[in-house]
Amino acid sequence: MNKHIGLIIALVWLSLNAYTQNTFIERIEPPFWWTGMKNHELQLLIKIKNAHNYQVKIKKAGISLKKIIYADNPNYIILKLNISTSAQPGNYPIGFVSKSDSLLLNYELKTKTIDSTAVRGINSSDLIYLLIPDRF
Repeated sequence: MNKHIGLIIALVWLSLNAYTQNTFIERIEPPFWWTGMKNHELQLLIKIKNAHNYQVKIKKAGISLKKIIYADNPNYIILKLNISTSAQPGNYPIGFVSKSDSLLLNYELKTKTIDSTAVRGINSSDLIYLLIPDRF
């Protein structure tokens, strides 16, 4: 009798645990971005379980949603954003709403620390050619 009660309690606990698990945002690429960039367009790749069921809403000024692309994989969504020149560093809430759930992503915009025009690209001094010969 005690085994049956223990089994029933375990099943009830497991079913309640499965029912109360919330959907969450599993991954965001890139995890943050910078203000003051030369190109104002940004694409976010977001992984959410059943992402195709969500509608996206952005209400804070500084970021606007240009396009939503639902990937072939139902767990991925691509957001094309436009970051205005007046956008200030800080968190920008992006809402994901479905019939049964709502999620909030606070996407961070950081201050650009260096001038990108002063960054030197890769050149021949960065490479080592044939350090180890392939024949002896």
